[in-house]
Amino acid sequence: MNFSPPSELEYAEARRVSHAFLERVVEEWAERAMHHVRIRELPDGYWIADVAGLDGAWSDGKNAGEAVAALPDILFDWAMLKIADRDGDIPPFGDIDLNTY
Repeated sequence: MNFSPPSELEYAEARRVSHAFLERVVEEWAERAMHHVRIRELPDGYWIADVAGLDGAWSDGKNAGEAVAALPDILFDWAMLKIADRDGDIPPFGDIDLNTY
């Protein structure tokens, strides 16, 4: 049996598929994290939405709905950066442990 290394095109396709899978897993993780959202009003009338344990991941808005609506995208980006940096300190939600990626 002969083994030949993947072509550049095959390698690029494998990376694309792998990245797409990771994005789906992170989206599911963010959805599960949203079940733990905290909302509070600031003295200036703006609202903050965050999840305990996800330091630095928060959103704000003119009302609670705006703050909560923006949070899933923030959580997704926050998790993708943590994975890229290999921080290893992303809290799991349900059975999704992003520290393994």
